[in-house]
Amino acid sequence: MSPIFHLYTCNNLTDLARGYVHHRRQNPRDFMPADLFVPEQVTVPTKGMAVWLEQFLVQHNEIVINLQFPYIRDKVNELLNRHFQDETDFRPELFTPAVMTWRIMAILNQSPADFPALEHYLQAKADDAGESPDLRRYQLALRVAQVFDQYIVYKPEMLCDDAWPENSDWQQALWHKLCQHEGRKITSPADKICAFLRLQNDQLPQNLPPQTVFGVSIMSPVFLNFFKKLSRTTEVHFFYLNPCDEFWADQKSRWARTAVTEPGELDEHFENTLLGDFGQQGRQFFQAILELDNDIDERTWE
Repeated sequence: MSPIFHLYTCNNLTDLARGYVHHRRQNPRDFMPADLFVPEQVTVPTKGMAVWLEQFLVQHNEIVINLQFPYIRDKVNELLNRHFQDETDFRPELFTPAVMTWRIMAILNQSPADFPALEHYLQAKADDAGESPDLRRYQLALRVAQVFDQYIVYKPEMLCDDAWPENSDWQQALWHKLCQHEGRKITSPADKICAFLRLQNDQLPQNLPPQTVFGVSIMSPVFLNFFKKLSRTTEVHFFYLNPCDEFWADQKSRWARTAVTEPGELDEHFENTLLGDFGQQGRQFFQAILELDNDIDERTWE
């Protein structure tokens, strides 16, 4: 039987964990590596989720020795590094937020004339406050690095296809400089995420252990597609903590409702502002779940 993407949904975390324990007991080889010396991994969104799930497993008499709980971003990076490890131009360590901050600061110090908009901003800030120029430049580099990091997670295709929106000239130029190191071009995690998603089935990494993702309510749709792509070469078990059993991708927040001026613009069936306040990322992720290909095994655990 070919590998498949198993989607388990529930709006109660405890019930979702019971479902995980049940299926893990019923089909252990679908969840655990064939090699006993290879750790079993359950990918989680936060440290809190890892601690909670580990305690839940212990309380239900499950063995947790040799069980690891990597974070989503770390798991994606691990798999990318393993698949592209032989490509010398792939330097993911140069695109972490901390490293990008110092690289951006160095670029702004070395080539201020290439970024007149940023220099104008820094000069305006200098006129308003008596802070150190280096401190202001560091603070700006930190914010820009954080934005680029979000682009890698949520908009990698924009970076790898060089398809920037209008009025992004300085961001595009700065990113191009970040993709140069010691006089040669390097590739970022965004490039490799796009490359991985475009791989044919026979080009995907082989002999991967089963992959389990647990307790996710919000995730970049790009990462969801990444795990969906993995399901073509190994079993993927995705435990989605859905806050609602109903369709809620079109729910509006309280702020969005007060901004509506015409009564006809409000959905007469809108009933739950709490779901709207859950945030745009949650709604986008829910929509991405609904748009998954048909070749999935979907189960609702109650």
